[in-house]
This record gives sequence, C-alpha cells and structure tokens, in this order.
Amino acid sequence: AGMGEDAKLGSAGLVFAIVGGALMPLAMGVIIDRGCIDLGVMTLNGVSAAFFLPFLSFVAIAVFGYRTVTIHAVPPEQWEEPRESVSEARSSEVELRPELALTQDEMRSRGSAAVAHDA
Repeated sequence: AGMGEDAKLGSAGLVFAIVGGALMPLAMGVIIDRGCIDLGVMTLNGVSAAFFLPFLSFVAIAVFGYRTVTIHAVPPEQWEEPRESVSEARSSEVELRPELALTQDEMRSRGSAAVAHDA
C-alpha cells in the first residue's frame, strides 16, 4: 500500500520522532523546573504540565494517521474477494516441486544424523 505524496511527510515524521526523542526530555525538564503553572481555571504542577508535550505529539501522530487512512481508503467495490481457505491461498501462490521432496529413508537418515550431531 503505497503512501504516494504522504511518504515524504511520513519520513519527515520519523526524523522528527528521533529529534523529538532527544529534545522532549529537555523541554519537559524545563517545564518541570518552572514549577506550578497557573491556567486561571486550575493550577498544574510542573510534572503534570510537562506531560502536555507528549500529548501534543500523540495528537499529531493521530491526525497524520487519520488523514492517511481517509485519503488512501479503498472503496468497498475495490476490495478483493476473500479466499476460500488457507490451503487454497497457498496452493495458488506456491509452486510445489516434487523433485525436491525427501523420501522417508532420507528423512530418517537426516534425523539420526541431527541427533548424532547434537549429542
């Protein structure tokens, strides 16, 4: 499932995640060191206020995910029909090669060799 133009935004998001992992603790520490923050309606201690930074990051990730899903949604008329069974799916995708199959004697000899090797 290609992301098209959103691939650039996604890769930028990965870079920002790495940079954010380096800068987020520093920024949270600064907020915690400031102490209590008065919002008028309520007062938050520094630790509680600092956790708004990760919250904002998660909101940005959620918006990106929602936007990507809604833009790249596949309409129901384009959905593939489910296959009847797992064996049907495997048989249609994998070419069986009988010439590579081992006889029972070959399997026994390999099994005993593996046991002897482990001992």
